[in-house]
Amino acid sequence: MAGLCRDLGAQEVALQEGIADAMEARCQDIAQISIRQAYLGGIKPGAGAVAVELEAGTVHVTRDLLTMAGATTAHGIEPPRVMVERARPFC
Repeated sequence: MAGLCRDLGAQEVALQEGIADAMEARCQDIAQISIRQAYLGGIKPGAGAVAVELEAGTVHVTRDLLTMAGATTAHGIEPPRVMVERARPFC
């Protein structure tokens, strides 16, 4: 999978969409939410903190950096257009 995800934007759109669907489902899983809460809840950013997530996928963690970690601003960076289009409604 690492080779496939290394250049996800070069893969067929249907494959990219399938991966995005799987990421969406996984990020909404109760266990995954609990893991992110435990991990991100321990981050104590200073006033005006800006968070950046590289390879942000469908931006669930990027949004959690705002709500769970308390960043003032968060940016998710994701090259493949399919992922960017999935993230757009949340930006």
